[in-house]
Amino acid sequence: MTLREFPGQAGGAQPEVVVPVLRRAAKFPEPGPLTAAQRGVVAASATAGAALCVVGGPGTGKTTAMVAAVLDRVHAGVPLSRMVVLAGSRPAAQQLRARIIGAVGTSQRGLQVTTVHGWCLQVLHRFAAGEEQTPRLLSAPEQEFRVRELLAGRDSASWPSALGPALSTRGFARQVRTILARTRQLGLDPTELAAAGRAAARDEWQAVADFFGEYLDVLDAEAVIDYSELVHRTRLQLLDESVARRLVEESGTIFCDDFAELDRGMINLLADAHRCGSTVVCFADPDTSVFGFRGADPRAVLDFRDRFSTAGAPAIRMNLTENLRSAPAVEHVLRGIAGRLPHRGIPHPAPPSPSLVTCSVRAELVEDSARQVRVIAELLRRAHLLDGLSWSEMAVLTPSGQSVVSNLARRLAAAGVPVQVAGDEIALADELPVRHLLAFLAAAVQRADGGALDAQQAARLLRSPLCGLDAMGLRRLGRQLRQLARLADPDSPG
Repeated sequence: MTLREFPGQAGGAQPEVVVPVLRRAAKFPEPGPLTAAQRGVVAASATAGAALCVVGGPGTGKTTAMVAAVLDRVHAGVPLSRMVVLAGSRPAAQQLRARIIGAVGTSQRGLQVTTVHGWCLQVLHRFAAGEEQTPRLLSAPEQEFRVRELLAGRDSASWPSALGPALSTRGFARQVRTILARTRQLGLDPTELAAAGRAAARDEWQAVADFFGEYLDVLDAEAVIDYSELVHRTRLQLLDESVARRLVEESGTIFCDDFAELDRGMINLLADAHRCGSTVVCFADPDTSVFGFRGADPRAVLDFRDRFSTAGAPAIRMNLTENLRSAPAVEHVLRGIAGRLPHRGIPHPAPPSPSLVTCSVRAELVEDSARQVRVIAELLRRAHLLDGLSWSEMAVLTPSGQSVVSNLARRLAAAGVPVQVAGDEIALADELPVRHLLAFLAAAVQRADGGALDAQQAARLLRSPLCGLDAMGLRRLGRQLRQLARLADPDSPG
């Protein structure tokens, strides 16, 4: 509330309390007016039997068309509990849920708006045989820890000699974890990976295949499962005819947003569900590659008809080309860039007239990562000081999380740019303070087991923030220790 002075009856001005007027926010209709192309998508999604892929660039109304298609199914008498809506992430799933509930007008039980992995967990839990317990899903840091743990306890002779220097590094563990995920995404088991390694004369593939078998045994013993194995086992579950029948009864229609961001295992899972009898409706922008580092299939849209066509029901693809969201200048930039991208199954309309362009996009080629940070920091400071933008109005995007985000944030902060990183962008084990703490805990466990720290490990701990020594302080400590050693044993050659 605000205060305002006005003349009173006794003794001068008195404060008047002005109570703000609360107004009800204007209702935003969901899904809103539809274009002719979007209405065609809604009509096609109601066709039972044929899989549908709706392709369009950013701002063409793909998600709005999907909300409208769900609402159309509800009006046709299909309960929300018999539909599954898949999103690319948990925040996106929450937004989709809110939009669908807003469109329907009432909340219904059993609304399944989730990620592919969340849906897989539901399927495994729902169709578990007898007293079989659904395995617990490992987070990415937990999986990486188990991979590192198994690698540390494995004989180095089981790996090709050329990999020897890399076996103890975190980067090698991440690459092994990536290979395991790609193997499952391709539907291969350890024996098939070993056969592929022999056929290609790749000794490292055969070594990974042997490690893969041990890794799966450990996960089974602990009753846990990783993301790629979760999708693989769900596909195996759908091979059971009774499970396939129940899936169609309980999930007759499956909507999938961001289809182009799925890896091959997820795409094959949806194709399996379609062959079981569920109607699959996908929405995709094949020019995006946000999750390419996680194995997103670049041919998701191009191969849609081959993967989802069945006897008597060929798969359908429809295009949305009208940009409903962006200003002409932004649309010009987007289409100009998209027109130079490889063809991935989406037509690239001609950009608007150049006379409408009022903004610019610039690409900077730099020599190394240090120069990249200096260029980014300079652009951010210039925008803040000269253009009047607040720090919160600017964003820096990276191709992946993990060490890339934390390293860039640390360097920008050192360059005088205030940085705020989203909490879910960096794995806990990759946070610098946590890494220092884990190093000390590992050293404590090593000493408790009777082991000794080598010189490199001790120097790394002493230079950490917990000890606070710099390079000069470390050399000074070394001289003092050598002097004490000579005083204790004058005859020692050191």
